[in-house]
Amino acid sequence: MVFIVLVFTSFLFGAYISDYLTKGEHLIREMKEANAKEETPYLYWKAVGYYEGIKLYAKFGDKEGTKRAYKLMEETAYKAVRGAYTNREPMTELITFEPRIFFAEYCDGILDECFYEEKYEKEEFLELLDYFSLRKRVKFLRRNNAKYCAPKDYGKVEALFNLISIELMKEKPDKRKLMELKERLIPVLILAEEKVRYAMNNKLSCYMSAR
Repeated sequence: MVFIVLVFTSFLFGAYISDYLTKGEHLIREMKEANAKEETPYLYWKAVGYYEGIKLYAKFGDKEGTKRAYKLMEETAYKAVRGAYTNREPMTELITFEPRIFFAEYCDGILDECFYEEKYEKEEFLELLDYFSLRKRVKFLRRNNAKYCAPKDYGKVEALFNLISIELMKEKPDKRKLMELKERLIPVLILAEEKVRYAMNNKLSCYMSAR
């Protein structure tokens, strides 16, 4: 009897996660039907970036992570569709993790002196990701019109970076998920940086007209 209950529970759990994957695919179809890929590319690709997050969390069997990534995708997809019909594409939220700072006391028993060292909460994870550097790079792109000069790459960058920040906000972040999110982020981050710097150096209209 216990075995049957476990099998049934596992089936329901898998169906729950699979449902979010299916709904995510439906959102992508809706955006394509609204021509959002061409009209609101930044929002379209940000939604696609969240869909990558849905697949990642689904792979780990993370019910809450899958649900959270889907909600973000849904919000972004609706904005992409609405923007495609109204010729309006607003910037959307950049989520950043702001770690608490504390001071660790160290004392030298021989010299009878103490000193204090500044520490960040979850420092192990921040160092693993080089999070502050990532945050600086993403903010640089956001300030310098990556939305216009590299909408496909930058849209996915924002989505993946947001998911990393949200994972860090959890009481117990998961190293494996953080590293997989970073592995997906870095290639598109580099491409976005290359395109934005090229636009800046050559004063392309995507960079100049939006300033």
